[in-house]
Amino acid sequence: MGEQIQWLVAAMVGITVGWFLRGRIAKGDGQNAQADKAALRRNVNEAEERYLEVLRREISNILLNVDPDLMVRTYEKGWRYQDELVTAGRERTSADLKALTLKHKSFSEFDLLGTRHFVPYSDARWSASDDELVERYLEISKMMLLPRLLDRDHSPFRLFTEEEFQILRKTERRCKDRTFKDHIVQAVARYYALQGAIDRYGSKEAREQRNSLDDIDIEVFRLPYDGAENELGIIFKKTGEYGVYGTFHHDDAKISESFYRSDTVFQKRDYLDAR
Repeated sequence: MGEQIQWLVAAMVGITVGWFLRGRIAKGDGQNAQADKAALRRNVNEAEERYLEVLRREISNILLNVDPDLMVRTYEKGWRYQDELVTAGRERTSADLKALTLKHKSFSEFDLLGTRHFVPYSDARWSASDDELVERYLEISKMMLLPRLLDRDHSPFRLFTEEEFQILRKTERRCKDRTFKDHIVQAVARYYALQGAIDRYGSKEAREQRNSLDDIDIEVFRLPYDGAENELGIIFKKTGEYGVYGTFHHDDAKISESFYRSDTVFQKRDYLDAR
């Protein structure tokens, strides 16, 4: 990768390992010295890879919070690039690696956030656009991928895989479900706040027609009781999404809540995986 881009991560190799190697090399045992140098090289390579993995994880976490679909599209773009390299061969791979190392001359330049370790990612990315996040994720991925493809010992290596992509799709669904559940909770809270206000301050006519909320952005109303759960239907007018909030009253007075995606006629129930 070149000395300029390796110096930062080389410093990350443990102090204990460093002193151990210095002591053994200083003893003058040529065979041991060569073995220890090889071990040090392996440790440096592993430290480099782990550093890049952490930076890549930072960016992907931000992208998932910003727009799960964007994270999926970014992964797919990296996957297509990987397939192009495998087809094109070593000359293209070597040229792309050279171009990347000329652009980023040290590993520290891959750190887009560059903030204290305790600052939340959402705060650290204040100056980075979505496009910059995508570009840096792909650049970090390239730096993890290209050297491995050039290393004949790692010729079968693939950074982007079908197995990982399926995990990403499940993660995408959970992120969307958590956001949608939060929207349902907020809508239901507004509904009950309105009902409480009507009960307390409304006229007799208003109290008789208190079973729905029809606002500029949401509509909430009671669904027919089916004997299992008391349900509210929610229409999110701006996004064209439909949700159902259900409550089940147990014999011991406990109440269970359920959250679903639904359809325009509120027949479908897709349970939200909002863990």
